[in-house]
Amino acid sequence: MKKWTKPFIATMIALSLMTAPLAAHASQQLTIYAPNKMATKLVVEHKSPYSYAKNGSMTKFLMHELHYTHYVKGYAVSKSEKTITLNFKSSLATSQVVQGSTGGQFFTDRIAVTFFKNMPKLQTIYFRLDGKKTSLDHVNFTSIQRSNYKKMLK
Repeated sequence: MKKWTKPFIATMIALSLMTAPLAAHASQQLTIYAPNKMATKLVVEHKSPYSYAKNGSMTKFLMHELHYTHYVKGYAVSKSEKTITLNFKSSLATSQVVQGSTGGQFFTDRIAVTFFKNMPKLQTIYFRLDGKKTSLDHVNFTSIQRSNYKKMLK
């Protein structure tokens, strides 16, 4: 019995290490937020099943569910998953999505609340327009912090 005890233990340890990343990417429900009908606050718009194996990047998936994929030029997620940079095409600046102060605010808040709620490690989202920090009349392409959304994240 001694001859196979060590290989057996080594195999059990190896199996647990190999399956740990799979558990991290198991299927889950992601919550997508949108303004209510009166445009006074964000509410749950819908929940979508998500798995990394089927859907790939959560960032890309969330932008698709928010219906902003058309405006995304690219994105980057830090290795620690604490920061995300969303780089938008210049066409966003003249789109209906960010027009008016309410539109601009809901654009930013929808992304912030949806991402922060679904990504617990995330602390900062950097917004860029054609790779640059910039301010438009109704939306700033700088950064937002989880701490700024404490009330909305409860």
